[in-house]
Amino acid sequence: MDCHDHLVVLLAIIGLGQAVVGWSMRGIIASLVLGLLIANFSVMLWILKRKWQEKKDGLAIEDERTQFLAGRAALRAFLVGQWFILGLLWYDWFQGHGLIDGPELNTAWALILSILANSGLFLLLRWYYGRKEAGL
Repeated sequence: MDCHDHLVVLLAIIGLGQAVVGWSMRGIIASLVLGLLIANFSVMLWILKRKWQEKKDGLAIEDERTQFLAGRAALRAFLVGQWFILGLLWYDWFQGHGLIDGPELNTAWALILSILANSGLFLLLRWYYGRKEAGL
């Protein structure tokens, strides 16, 4: 299953979620979160399957280069994640004081958005750094 297939599945889940909960802002966010959770889970399963196959074939699971790239991706995802959380706090503060008009952000949604943003960015950066030729 390649990247395009994952995108089609994600869009189908979002469309199915919209058919169930409607086109309200909460419905859009709920179906998007569900789609991202399923996409993250399928990527995790794909990575585990690939690592299991590499271990079965007798290949090294991780060497110094892949550990370095994973650490680099984790550091960048952590730093951007902190700015994302700070942005959520500022959004909540502005929305609470009536300076912007938008949906109210409760703790559960803030946590879900933060986890999805951090894990998604980490996976994206790890993939990007792994695809670069030199990786440095």
